[in-house]
Amino acid sequence: MPIFTISDVTLDLPDEILSPDLIKWLKSSRYELQEARALAEFVKPDDVVMDIGAGIGFVSILAARIVGGRNVIAVEANSKLLPVIENNFALNNVVGATALNYAVVAGGEAHATLYLNRAFWASTT
Repeated sequence: MPIFTISDVTLDLPDEILSPDLIKWLKSSRYELQEARALAEFVKPDDVVMDIGAGIGFVSILAARIVGGRNVIAVEANSKLLPVIENNFALNNVVGATALNYAVVAGGEAHATLYLNRAFWASTT
């Protein structure tokens, strides 16, 4: 599994989720750049952060650096990414953060089908 470092965050990613585009973004340190900037500007130490669509946990890790792990909830619809998120939490000493496998479904439906794409950010309902 390749390891990437962005903004002093270590990400250990399984080959099966890597695509040429993702590798390019990770190597350029531009992955989730706007989200990282927004966290730095708007999130305060006493906030609670819910990262909806947590993916590989990068934004959640950055949030935990500001608010502490116990104040971070990473929500990801793709259950295959939960071990990736939890491993990345451990690699970055994020303690107490919660990783949940849920999706938000509009229209009051109780269930939805998630269509997984190798490029995890392109998965959809």
